[in-house]
Amino acid sequence: MRLIQSLFLIPLILSCQPKSAQEVTIRAVDRSSLPKEAALALVTPTDELRSGENELRFKVASYELGVPTASSRASELANSPKGQHIHHILDNAPYMARYHERLTLDLDTGNHVLLSFLSRSYHESIKSSDAFVIRQFQVSNKGEANYDLERGKHLFYSRPKGNYIIRAGLSGSILLDFYLLNTNLEDGSYIKAVLNGKTFILKEWKPYFIDGLGLGEHTLSLQLMNQAGKPIEGPFNYSGNRKFTISQTK
Repeated sequence: MRLIQSLFLIPLILSCQPKSAQEVTIRAVDRSSLPKEAALALVTPTDELRSGENELRFKVASYELGVPTASSRASELANSPKGQHIHHILDNAPYMARYHERLTLDLDTGNHVLLSFLSRSYHESIKSSDAFVIRQFQVSNKGEANYDLERGKHLFYSRPKGNYIIRAGLSGSILLDFYLLNTNLEDGSYIKAVLNGKTFILKEWKPYFIDGLGLGEHTLSLQLMNQAGKPIEGPFNYSGNRKFTISQTK
């Protein structure tokens, strides 16, 4: 399949069907093969950040940024023409994609959490202990309570995001991907996904494919739940409603 590029938008080829024409499904798929020894580290700053603009520098090992991921999955999903990159998620906001080892943040006073992880060109995260960095920053806010990042269970929403452009008559899937901290769902906890008002239960930390969506705007939320079906407390464990759109081109 040939992907169509649009300025600031990530393209994807999907079936051109109205929303009610087919059943919408979310299915777990195997993780892409793990790049051996792929690692991400934060080099600077080593101390607290300041209010205003800050530049962070990372180091990537055994993983090349800016090149396409060599996988057949690249033809099944929205695939960035800029190649492999880093997803940066600040305070549960939509991720920022960077194709180099620098990140500039403009921070307000307060407590901030930054999660960064390596991503394939088709936006599937690398789920390994060496491929992510999470840091908590106090910005001119001494004494503010910190989040428990070492023990608390946390969920971070990643995909889907933005606008997906389709060509009529072709089919494909949309990637649903998230990042977990201090849990892998093997303890009976799970992700409650609500897509356009319909609830799906995700029991594994894997990438998922969404199939059957039609043109227009769609809404998805993710929430981390315990074995008893109760929300697990945490500042990032409910994504809120994330909107993405599917549009068509000739």
